[in-house]
Amino acid sequence: MTKVTVLGITNNIKPRKKIQFVKILTNDSEFEDSGNLKPSQYEYIELIAKDYSFIDGQYRVDLMFCFNHHDARGEGILVLGHFNDGIV
Repeated sequence: MTKVTVLGITNNIKPRKKIQFVKILTNDSEFEDSGNLKPSQYEYIELIAKDYSFIDGQYRVDLMFCFNHHDARGEGILVLGHFNDGIV
């Protein structure tokens, strides 16, 4: 992540939070842990719903759709996680 500094001004900019994956929808229509899957593996990440659902009654997550080519959306996946500040 690039940090920007303006000389002569105190930097009060807080670091932005990256997108985090928690669970993915499998071919069996069940959500499982995302494992080693990372947001940087996808060219496109669309936020479908903020605060979409609870996982295990513990915390709210966002619903996202991830894919690599705009002409192949059918190869994308649904992910539960934290969109945060929307950066990868």
